[in-house]
Amino acid sequence: MTEKMILALDIGGTNIRAALIDENIRIIKRTEIACDLKETPDTLIDRLLKKADIKKEKISSVGIGCPGPLDIKNGIMLTPPSLPEWRGFQIKKRFEEKYGCNVTVQNDANAAGYAEAVLGAGKDFNSVYYVTVSTGIGGAFVYNKNLVSGAFGVAGE
Repeated sequence: MTEKMILALDIGGTNIRAALIDENIRIIKRTEIACDLKETPDTLIDRLLKKADIKKEKISSVGIGCPGPLDIKNGIMLTPPSLPEWRGFQIKKRFEEKYGCNVTVQNDANAAGYAEAVLGAGKDFNSVYYVTVSTGIGGAFVYNKNLVSGAFGVAGE
């Protein structure tokens, strides 16, 4: 029986990263590429996945952290300031079509904050606030292992 694998992606204005994670939340493989703003979203994603050499049959689900603002329900990048070429990009649809599995899209700060609250330094606390400073600045609030996202997914910002 083949082990179920999760493909995790971090879409950023400077770099794009991918990791293949097993059922025990161990990173099996990771890779990153520089985000060339002259390339289309599809070209960048194809280049990242080719470099990562991730086989389609291994993927049982995909989780994607993206800069906002986002339409989280439909997995659409609305108007990311650091990635103007990604405006209106249907990232969830792109990965559903490629892998035929469940795809979750979340604001990158929320995804990182949730992971830190559940698996990282905040795992022993009921209330965790996470701040990220990278190409942009963001934040996430997690209470009792639940992401507090608000009406538009930006409650922690």
